[in-house]
Amino acid sequence: MKTLAVLICVMVHLSLHAQTEDLKPLQTISTDLNNDGKPDTITITSTLSEKGKFNQVSVSLTGYDAETFVAKNAWKHVDHPFQKHNKNEVSSNYLYVAKGPKQTVVLLFGDVDEAGYRQEFSIINIKDNIANMVLDKEEGTPDIAIVAKLEDLDKDGKYELVFRGFKETYVQTDSFYEADVSNYCPYYVYTIDEDCVLNKQLTKKYNEDNYVFAGFDPAEDVRVLHPREGGRLRIVK
Repeated sequence: MKTLAVLICVMVHLSLHAQTEDLKPLQTISTDLNNDGKPDTITITSTLSEKGKFNQVSVSLTGYDAETFVAKNAWKHVDHPFQKHNKNEVSSNYLYVAKGPKQTVVLLFGDVDEAGYRQEFSIINIKDNIANMVLDKEEGTPDIAIVAKLEDLDKDGKYELVFRGFKETYVQTDSFYEADVSNYCPYYVYTIDEDCVLNKQLTKKYNEDNYVFAGFDPAEDVRVLHPREGGRLRIVK
């Protein structure tokens, strides 16, 4: 009986050792995530063999238990266009961090396939000293193919994610108007809180201010005129 117990302990030790070896450390980030003046830690690790991809993120707030989040499939580097036009609060290509007075938001980007479909996109919200994954894109939910910005649009202390489901398709050139014409592809605005849901009011306003608004659904039969010399976009029939 004693021999069996020893054998079990050895097997458990070997199993844990193998798991530790498989878990590759990629980056450790030290930064204040909850505005208490103390350094907190984000640890990025992976059990994947593919270079540039990872599947585990741990958030440790000083004085609180660490929370570990695991990808359904895999995350990759932050989209370059997004990283270029949005200031990352930490020095990392693996994830994007935005810090506000009431919350810190971490964005995790998955791959985009040849058809423009993003396999995975996740959001960790850090609020009241708790880190929660408030969005982990499920199959059948709106695609988050093009991430435009992360900003508190209405200045209420909550960040909004602005994104598109796919790229516009330019269907024709209009020589009379000296403009290009595309199908209608609206932006969507999700407010990040205990969950992430479509904010219809901000979605409508954002499209009216930055694009055009012709409803919440993309439409191939709605044409958008893009003047080549700049100026206001508009819907053409």
